[in-house]
Amino acid sequence: MTEQVFECTEVIARVYEFIDGEADPQTCAAIRAHLELCESCVDTIGEGQSVKALVARACGCESAPDELRQRVSMTITSVTIEEQE
Repeated sequence: MTEQVFECTEVIARVYEFIDGEADPQTCAAIRAHLELCESCVDTIGEGQSVKALVARACGCESAPDELRQRVSMTITSVTIEEQE
């Protein structure tokens, strides 16, 4: 099996999938390998974790509907990619 290699845009697109532990093992390995070499993406992952923690503190135990979570995640990813270009 060939090891996946991700560019920054792929890592950013999958940041919340990675942070939430929802990525498959191959994707996680590819993201970790990329993070070992890319400080910019390490910073982005840290920002994503901070956003997630802030939302958790602000919302308590309430759970957002899946559709809303997906839209918010896509918007954050889109803005993050635009900032890096």
